[in-house]
Amino acid sequence: MTSGKYILITLIISLLVMIIFVPSCKHVKDTPTSWDTPGNIKGYVRDQLSLEYLAGVEIKLGALETETGEDGFYVLSGLTPDEYTVIADKEGYSNSASTVRVLSGDTSYANFHLIPENATGSVQGYVRDLATQKFLYNAAVSTTGNAVTTNVAGYYTLTDLSSGNHVITAYLAGYDETDLNVSVSLGEISTVNFWLEQTGGSGILTGYITSETTGNPVTSGIITVGDLNAVSDTTGYYYLPGIIPGTYMAYGSKSSYETDSAEVVIADRGTTEQNFLIRRIIPPDTTTLVWEFSNTGTNHIISIPHSINPTVNGAALSSGDLIGIFYDDNGDHKCAGYVEWDGTSNLALAAWGDDSLTPDKDGLASNETFIWKIHITSSGLNYTASAEYFSGSGTFEPNGLSILSSLKVE
Repeated sequence: MTSGKYILITLIISLLVMIIFVPSCKHVKDTPTSWDTPGNIKGYVRDQLSLEYLAGVEIKLGALETETGEDGFYVLSGLTPDEYTVIADKEGYSNSASTVRVLSGDTSYANFHLIPENATGSVQGYVRDLATQKFLYNAAVSTTGNAVTTNVAGYYTLTDLSSGNHVITAYLAGYDETDLNVSVSLGEISTVNFWLEQTGGSGILTGYITSETTGNPVTSGIITVGDLNAVSDTTGYYYLPGIIPGTYMAYGSKSSYETDSAEVVIADRGTTEQNFLIRRIIPPDTTTLVWEFSNTGTNHIISIPHSINPTVNGAALSSGDLIGIFYDDNGDHKCAGYVEWDGTSNLALAAWGDDSLTPDKDGLASNETFIWKIHITSSGLNYTASAEYFSGSGTFEPNGLSILSSLKVE
C-alpha cells in the first residue's frame, strides 16, 4: 500500500513539472538568444516615374534611421533577427512602407519606388476601325478636362489624370461614339484601346495629296466629292466622312496647282482610299524683261542638249521659244545672252560677262549665279527656270564651260 502511494505521488509531481516548465521552454525558443547573429536590411530607393535613384531619403525602422546616398542605396545593420516595418520618406514624395523579416546572420532586401506628391496618371492606346482593323488618324479621345487626337498610327496618350475612375470617349466623324471606363493610378500608365464602328448609311473617303513635282505632302489641299470637301493636314492626309454610298468623281486641288481627279466608289460603312498627285503651276514673271544683250568680249558657254527637253509647268517648249541667262543689276534682271529653241538641235548659249572698262554693269560678274529665264513666244510670258548641270557649274567663269542636264519651270 505504501508503494502504491509513492507511485501515485511521483506521477502527480511529474504532471506538475510538465505544466509548469513546458510553456516556459516554448517562450525561450522564440526569444533571441545570445548566440543569434545580427542581420542587415539593404536596398535602393527610386522615383517611380523617372526611375532615377533618390538621394537623401530617410529610412526609418523604429528609432533607427539612416539616409540613402547619391546612388539611392541604404543599409540598416546590426538588426536582431525578427520581422520589421521599414519606412522610406522624402519631402515631395508619398512615403512607402515595407515589411521585412531578418534572419540570423543574413541580409534581407527592401527596395522602394516613391511616387511624387504631384504625380498624375496616364492613359494610352490605339483607335481602330472595327470592320477593317485599320488604325484611325485624327480621332478625338477625351475625358473630363483633357482631350487629344490620334496620330497617323492611331495612337493617343492622355496625361495629367487624377487617380480614380475615368470615362474615356473616342469619336471620329463617320463613326459611332464609344465610351470605355478605366481606373487610373498615380504614376502609372493604363491602356485603353478602341474599335469604332462606322455610322450606317454613309462611307468614308481618305488618303493623301502629294506634289507631283517634289513628292512632298501638300498642306491645305482641298478634296471634293459632290457638295462635301475636306482639307489635308501637314502630312498631306485628308479624311472625308458622311458620303452617301455610290460612285463619284473626287477632286484634289489647291491654288496654284493643277487639279487631279479620280472616280471613287463609296460603300455603306466602308472606307475608300484615294491618293491625289497634283502639279504646282509656277506663275509667270510679273516684271518686264528685255531680251537684248551685249557682246562684252568675255563669255561662259553653256551647252543645252535637245534631249533634256525643257518644260514649263510640265509642258514642253515650242519651236521659237527663248532660253536665256540673266544677271542682277541693282534688283533688275538683265539679259546676258539667249538662244532660240527649235526642239531638234543641241544649242550653245554664250553668257556674256561684265565689261570692266565700262561704268555700267553690262554682264555677269565672276562667280555670279546664272538666272535662267524662258520666254513663251505664243503667250509672250516669261518664267524663271531651275537648271541642273551634267558638268561645269551654274556660276559665271570667264571662258567657262557647262553642260545642262535639266531645265524646268516647276
